[in-house]
Order: sequence, then structure tokens, then C-alpha cells
Amino acid sequence: MPRTFCRNLFIAVLLGGLFGSSLYAESSKSATGSSEESRSSVVSEGYSQEAETVATNAENLKKLAVEYAATNTVAFPGMAMISELESAAKSYSRWHSTCVKSQAAASTACLEKTSPELQTTLNKVNTLAAGLSTMASTNDPCSTVAKVMAAAQAGLTAYTAACSAARATCETSCGSVKNNLDRVKKIISEENDQLVSCNVTIPTNHPSYDQAIKICATDYPKRVSIYISAMKSVTDVDSDIKDAKSIYKKDSACTYEYTNMIASAGAGIMSLANSLQQANKCDDDTSGTSTVDCSLAANATLQKCICENAPRTAGCANSYDKVESSATQVSTGKVDNTSDTNPVVDLDTTGTMGLTQAETSASTGSSGAAPPTGGGGAGLGGGSG
Repeated sequence: MPRTFCRNLFIAVLLGGLFGSSLYAESSKSATGSSEESRSSVVSEGYSQEAETVATNAENLKKLAVEYAATNTVAFPGMAMISELESAAKSYSRWHSTCVKSQAAASTACLEKTSPELQTTLNKVNTLAAGLSTMASTNDPCSTVAKVMAAAQAGLTAYTAACSAARATCETSCGSVKNNLDRVKKIISEENDQLVSCNVTIPTNHPSYDQAIKICATDYPKRVSIYISAMKSVTDVDSDIKDAKSIYKKDSACTYEYTNMIASAGAGIMSLANSLQQANKCDDDTSGTSTVDCSLAANATLQKCICENAPRTAGCANSYDKVESSATQVSTGKVDNTSDTNPVVDLDTTGTMGLTQAETSASTGSSGAAPPTGGGGAGLGGGSG
């Protein structure tokens, strides 16, 4: 049954899909447990232009505080926090487009429908699989299976390398942008009191005292609120995991989805390696080149070893059932000329060979051998005189 096994193995691989669901089965589950939220619905576009406005507003906020502080009438206890906000916002904006581009590249490298390595491999596999309908008549089906497995394994290996490199770049850049985005969100939501904090530094009898009061009580807080509101409108969108363009979505894809695809591809490589080994063994069995060591206990139940140790076992070439079959032929005086081996010459029950044939030859006048005389069973040689 080696050829049947090879065909079944070949069909199973094709029906199961070399890359299909295996690359996506695990990718639906991220380490955060948000299955659908980390799926490949992420898109290549991003909010890079909007991120620039976050940096601009943070920079303007700091300029405002510096400008008011220069009057020497007010001071801002939260200036350090304002500087930290500006730094985080600028880093978030500076690397935003890099994240967007690297995620798009990783998507191309890791998704089956866009991966050059997988598409090239699938084309090769489809070419090799084109003769599946005629596999039954193919002289070397196992060799074809082995070629398919080898091509698939090489393709998955190339895919894993390309996807791994692209994913690593994506994770690094998007992870950095996400960290700075989180810093901006934390500051504008949790440190708002420090951002708007303003103290009058001049005495009440100073000519600019009323102006200083107005700066701290009204002007500065109002303008800070405008800046923070503008930044929050962008950071809220870019941190929405359900938004296909968001940094959170891109970071999730690079960190979890593409990683799981690589892991699944690795499992696929191991599976294909095992199938390739089976296909090669199938090829050896079919071509008769395989060697079985019957001295090993593990091989004791193999048909070859059973027949080697007990050649008369049913199903073996020299089994008793075949001996009994030959005996039956002897008892009926019939010669089996349908066998691929030498014809079996049988004896009749009287112990003579070809008597009827000799008598018939004599009656027709043909020259035939005289019937043997004497008792005893005649073998493959002549009778005894």
C-alpha cells in the first residue's frame, strides 16, 4: 500500500492547507486575551499628521509658560512636568510615521496573501499538485509528495525569516511610539494640576499684581486647557485598540499577531519535516530500497520480519496456505500456468504423470513420450524404471 499511503498523505497536506489556517489559528489570541482586537484588520495608514499636532500643542504650552515666567511676576511649579510632556509628545510624533511604515512592511511580509515567500511557494506547490488527479497512475507518487513537502518547508523557512525581521522592526518602532503616547496620556490626564499650576511671585502692592493674578487665574489655565484638549482628541483615537489605524492596533499586531504567525509557521515547518520524512520512507518502500533491521524488537511486528522469522506464517511467500494450495493442485492433476513463477507440475492420484496425454497422443499417431511404468510418485524429473 505504499503508493496509496503517498497519495493519501499528499491529499491530506493539500486539503489541510500548507499555510492557511495554521498561520491564523493562534494569531486570533493575543497575550492580552483580546482575540478579535489583535486580528489582521489593522490597516497600513496611521495618524502621523495628527501626532504632529500633539507635539506642536505641547511645545506651545511650554512656550506659553516660559513667556509668562519671563515677566517675573508669576512662576510655574509644574515646569518640569511641562518639559516632560513636550519631550514625550515630540518623541511620539517623531517616530510615528516610522511605526506606520514598519507595520505596513511587516503586514506584507507576514500575511499569507501578501507574503512574497508564501506566494512563490504556493505557486510551486500548485504546480507540483497539478497532477493530483492522475496520481494513481503516476510511477513515482512518493517522489512528488516529497518535492511538495520540501518546497513547502523551504517556503515556510524563508517566510519565517522575512516575517521575523519585519516584525522585530515593527515591534521596536511601534513599541517606542506607544510608550511615548502612554506618557502623554498619563501626564495630561493625571498631572493636569501641575500643568495649570501658576503662582504670583510679586507682592499685592506691585503695579503688575492684578495682571499677574489674571494670568494665573484666567489666561494661562484657559490656554493650557485648549492645548490639552487638542492633544487628548488625538491620543484617545490613537490609543483605541479597535481603531484599525491606531498605534495600539499596530503595536498589538506586531507584538502578538505576527509573533503567533511565526510560531505557527515554525510548527508547520516541524510538521512538514515529519511529513517529508514519511514521504521519503514511502519513496524508499515503493522503490524497494528501504532496509528493515529485524533484529530490533521494535520491528518484530513488521510483515517482513514476521516472514523472515517464521516463513510458514499466513501471508508470507512460503506460508502453509500456499503449500496447501499447491497440494490441492497436485491432487487434481492441474498445472497452474497463471503464476508469475515457474509453472507447477502436479501429480495425479495414481502416481503416474501425463498418462491421459500419452494415450491421446498414441491414438492420434503423434509422437509422444511413452508413459512411465512402475510405481511411486513421479517428481519434476522422469519416473524410475
